[in-house]
Amino acid sequence: MNGPLTASFWKHHPICDQDARNLTRRTIEFQQMTGCGFVKITPAGTWQAVCHGAKDEVWQDDPLGRRRIMNTVIETPDDWMELIDFQTETPPLLKEMTECCRSVANAVASKPVAFTAFNPLTQAIQLAGIERFKDHCLTAPDKVRSGMERIKKNTLTAIDAFIEAGARGAYFVTQHMQKGLIDPEMYRSFGVDGDRACLARCAELELPMFHIHGESVFLELPDIPPNCIIHYELNAENISPGDFHVQHPCALMTGIPVSIMKACKSDEEITSCIERYTGSNPESSFVTAGCALPLDFPESQIQRWVELCK
Repeated sequence: MNGPLTASFWKHHPICDQDARNLTRRTIEFQQMTGCGFVKITPAGTWQAVCHGAKDEVWQDDPLGRRRIMNTVIETPDDWMELIDFQTETPPLLKEMTECCRSVANAVASKPVAFTAFNPLTQAIQLAGIERFKDHCLTAPDKVRSGMERIKKNTLTAIDAFIEAGARGAYFVTQHMQKGLIDPEMYRSFGVDGDRACLARCAELELPMFHIHGESVFLELPDIPPNCIIHYELNAENISPGDFHVQHPCALMTGIPVSIMKACKSDEEITSCIERYTGSNPESSFVTAGCALPLDFPESQIQRWVELCK
């Protein structure tokens, strides 16, 4: 182990995640209740697609607090050429999320505050739908690449805004580095450039994290900055920490599956679980879940996990 454990967990805050004031309030309340080692700003997973003009639903009781895209922006290949430029037109939701980051960073100055941003490929798929995205990659690759370049620049603009707002960490997310969703070759062709550029900007921070979401992930990690921490759920379908470290020079933060966390009721069971998962990745000093915890996971229980990690 590399020293004391840093335990951090997070949830979505549906409805509150639409404006700075309410998301700030809930983020601070969550931190005060749980005492996590770093604070993650967790907007709706659709927030950057909305910044590009997509429409999402009002939260419909999804157990994780997620919202679905209801109206996409990309219909034809030419639409990739018409995406807005955040440098000349700052989206209202970006202003809300960066103001939330500023307020939380000021209120919780003793802990690193990490913003959440999705990689350009994830945003592109949200803007077009996955089947249309893949079709356009095959039939109009140059137009898709033009759109991806604009999304990359807009994401870099957003990252800069969060850094200016006082973020000390980044939780940069790809949702499609999973077998069965996107072919690895297509990911290399259309996704890696955006990941590389955005992670290089995030590397300026104290705590740059790259979350590889899902099961059966494949790892396209060329030229990752040396201080970047890869985060994915440690489950039977994903690569073991030992094999990861043989193949990649990056630091690794493995997350405990929610099903495992829910099954731990007593302090003894929680402690045993912490020891098992930290023991499987002894080069890391972080304890996290695989991703966001369900809304019904008690915050008092999260506090116990954090306390027992100490």
